[in-house]
Amino acid sequence: MSGGGDRGAPGEDRARVALLAHMRHELRTPVNAILGYSEMLIEDQAAGPALDDLRKVEAAGRNLLGLINEILDPARLNREGDLEAAGARIRHDLRTPVNAIIGYSEMLIEDAEEAGSAALTADLRRIHGAGHKLLALIDDIVRLSEGAGEGGDEGVASMVRETVSSIRSL
Repeated sequence: MSGGGDRGAPGEDRARVALLAHMRHELRTPVNAILGYSEMLIEDQAAGPALDDLRKVEAAGRNLLGLINEILDPARLNREGDLEAAGARIRHDLRTPVNAIIGYSEMLIEDAEEAGSAALTADLRRIHGAGHKLLALIDDIVRLSEGAGEGGDEGVASMVRETVSSIRSL
């Protein structure tokens, strides 16, 4: 199909919805880990220099969750129908808070190691790892969305078929 407003076949639309749901789920998983660990550590830290940085990590995680929900909102994407634009927003809008999470967690890990706090260090490494996983996912989604733009409707259809096939194999 050609033209900016044309929609794919019903099967392609269902597959596209499945792709978007999969993308949202994949992005939310590390963000939820970041939020869970940062909230737990904030509760454990009654006071101290780490508390402010942990709150910044938590705030960046909440910001990420809101951005993911906004960018990959099915109603908005069905209306606008542009996966390439969504990929560009993901690349642009999500990188700053993810990099903040990685940066703060690196500083906190260094401080926790100097203080000899093995438990705190382990949880901070989980936050740090989730941040890096999120960056890798962002890169994957951007590559997929750019491929969709290059291939037009067939590129989107191919991307959707590949994603649905990989989801079914899980």
